[in-house]
Amino acid sequence: MDNRVASNHAEVKYQLHKSFLLDSASPVHVCNDFTRFTTYEQTTSEDFLIAGGTVVPVLGYGTIEVFARTPDDKDTFTLTLLETAYVPNFHTSLVSLRRAMKAGIRWRIEGDLSDKIGPICKVFDVFDQFVIEYNPVQEEFSDTEKHHEAFAVSKKSKKSKKSSKKSSKPLTSSAPTDIWHRRLGHVSMEAVNHLSDALTGVKVTKQQSSPSVLPSPCEVCAIANLQHQVCPKSNKALERVHFDLIQMTRAYNGDQWAMHFLCDKTRAHFGFTFPSKTDARETVKDFNAFIKRQYGKDILIWHTDGEKSLEESEFGNWLREGFVYETTAPYSPGQNGPAERAGGVVIRKGRAMRIEAKIPENLWPEFFNSAVYITNRTPTKQLGWLTPLEVLHQELGKANPRPTGDTYTSSAAEYTTKF
Repeated sequence: MDNRVASNHAEVKYQLHKSFLLDSASPVHVCNDFTRFTTYEQTTSEDFLIAGGTVVPVLGYGTIEVFARTPDDKDTFTLTLLETAYVPNFHTSLVSLRRAMKAGIRWRIEGDLSDKIGPICKVFDVFDQFVIEYNPVQEEFSDTEKHHEAFAVSKKSKKSKKSSKKSSKPLTSSAPTDIWHRRLGHVSMEAVNHLSDALTGVKVTKQQSSPSVLPSPCEVCAIANLQHQVCPKSNKALERVHFDLIQMTRAYNGDQWAMHFLCDKTRAHFGFTFPSKTDARETVKDFNAFIKRQYGKDILIWHTDGEKSLEESEFGNWLREGFVYETTAPYSPGQNGPAERAGGVVIRKGRAMRIEAKIPENLWPEFFNSAVYITNRTPTKQLGWLTPLEVLHQELGKANPRPTGDTYTSSAAEYTTKF
């Protein structure tokens, strides 16, 4: 720790006061910021920490999340710390290396934190300390400056109070319906008609021109409500494929990412899970090989939201070898709508099954794959109440994948006898 001299005029904050240091001596995780706790319980015992010659009391314990960086420094990796001591007067926050090692985490000096699968997050050297999460300390006024500023504001407010006069007449705003419609962000005319009853001081006067028969009587609403079709529908199965990369929490098997593929024509779903974002490139290649081998089809068009990590190095060259690579405009996720919506359906379906089964969240890869399987075999209104898998097989001239009643009966009976 730096040795600094603080004058009577200002208090100097430790440069790593808001950061999380990796500490090999501390037997417990420490946090000095109460807002970081997701769970908290006040301690009933007189626990304390010793820092140098100072004894600092522990007020309670709880769970916090530390936001580290992935080994490639491209994404955030979340570390969940249990039984973390809340010590508001401590000079910094600590991640106990001893506690981490008991949980199977290892640290190579001047390297990354790792588990049995591999590296999980970076450790930075900041101000001669090993830091997992660095948050710079903002410059603050000294106590004397704060006192002077508060005194100045107090005097100013007293003067303004003397010169101001209160009006005995309540404020009222009157305007016709079209003005209120525009003032409130082009709200519906039905809502405008209820303003006087719902709000005090609002008066809706009669419209001078003849009222429109449309719910929203202006050209702006008509333009704003237009729905655009970004790209035409594909006419052949597996000709255009939408895909979306989804970040999840760390699973029991180390997976932290899911990739969802959607056939534009048949709405058939395909899903993969993997531990690192860099695995996405190989996953796209594997999916392309799977479609070619299993269905004898060549994917011609890839459509995604412009994920930059997929355009790097040799993978970008592979994409340009005869493929059409469609990306959405920046900050326009709606242009990748089919994949976004379908992926959301799969995620919600998997989450619902997990919640109902009361299964731990870290088993999400199993439910993600199950949700993909079930969605492919669920009748869809958009497909005339056929299943996506059935439409895909029809388009490819394959046999109907719909199982017979005998198959269902046999499987159900077999399943019942086991339990």
